[in-house]
Amino acid sequence: MSLLVSNSHFRYLWLANLLSMTGSRISRIGLVLYIFHTTNRIADVAFLIALETVPGILLVPFAGVAVDRTSKNVVMILADAGRALCLLAIIIQPSYGMIYLMMALHAIGSVFYEPAKSAALPLIVNSNELPRANGIEQSSNNVVLILGPIIGAELFTRLGLKVALIIDMATFLGSMILISQLRIRSAEGHAEVSASSTLTNIVEGWRYIAGRQLVRHVIVVFFVSLLCVGLWLPLAPFFVTDFLQGSDRVLGFQFGMFGLGGVLGSLFVPGLVEKIGKGQVLFAGLLLEGLTMSLYSVVPNAEVSIVICLFWGVVVVAILVPYYSIMQEVVDERFLGRVFSLARHVESVAILMAIGLAVLLQGIFSSNQILLMAGLAYVSLIALSAMTGGGRKLMQTR
Repeated sequence: MSLLVSNSHFRYLWLANLLSMTGSRISRIGLVLYIFHTTNRIADVAFLIALETVPGILLVPFAGVAVDRTSKNVVMILADAGRALCLLAIIIQPSYGMIYLMMALHAIGSVFYEPAKSAALPLIVNSNELPRANGIEQSSNNVVLILGPIIGAELFTRLGLKVALIIDMATFLGSMILISQLRIRSAEGHAEVSASSTLTNIVEGWRYIAGRQLVRHVIVVFFVSLLCVGLWLPLAPFFVTDFLQGSDRVLGFQFGMFGLGGVLGSLFVPGLVEKIGKGQVLFAGLLLEGLTMSLYSVVPNAEVSIVICLFWGVVVVAILVPYYSIMQEVVDERFLGRVFSLARHVESVAILMAIGLAVLLQGIFSSNQILLMAGLAYVSLIALSAMTGGGRKLMQTR
């Protein structure tokens, strides 16, 4: 936590992200529950989640170029402003059509914000501080996961959707104020990126990833992770209701305990990364997540599932801290925006494929059976990846 005291720019970025994430978690579960209760169809819930990924598939390459070419502060402020306006539109007119349209536009803001935030971090902290910085960020993110879903479910139950959206809108405005105080140094090679055409920049980004074995492999295993775990997103309300015989509050507490696990993991994972290496921690985290997901899918007890979610949160930190630290350290500064944007592009494809699989498979299997198959496939694919050249190089990454 000393970074928060010694580095004011990191503190501004951290607080801005903490604010916007808090509001987003509150409004997100409110929107999911609103659609779930008013339609009771997995296709409608899946469509809402899909709208968070489709814009990424279409616009992420352009977002990466914008991040590498222009001020990352400006990109993040404009993204926050756009997302706040989308929420305002839903508050004024909360129809299904407006919700779907504004969530698609809201996702476009995230497409620009997230790569800008990830690319900014190695430009405001030293490389040896990246695991700690990412650990602090994951810790705060998971505090939000504890409080956001629980508060969001309660607000939706007691006060309705609009209150959750108003809170989220206010957090974006606070984030904009903090980011305006942030100073980020220019990346090396910034002028060269600005002088090239957009298409050239996009192609260079893809070539950079294709030509870096370690970067390519890390993105591939993260794709596998999201493809398997992404099935849980649209299936979670049905799993809780049908398999666990639980209420909306069970889902909220699952997310909450997941967040608590993330906070606990953030206390020791950065030190573990420094001690045994980023690659080994990442690989172990991926295997453990697949096993945890498999266990979660077969235990028909709401209380036990909440405890499993606690451990799951710890495991996810063991994936995200080394993942971001590896990428931020090994990627050339002038490619940071494009690599993180193109990585997000791959992630969006994985989530969209997972949503499609969930809709397709639900007509054949129960929600817990789908999650079990996904967990077992996850473990198998990650184990196989360790036998490749990229997997061996990842395991050796310190």
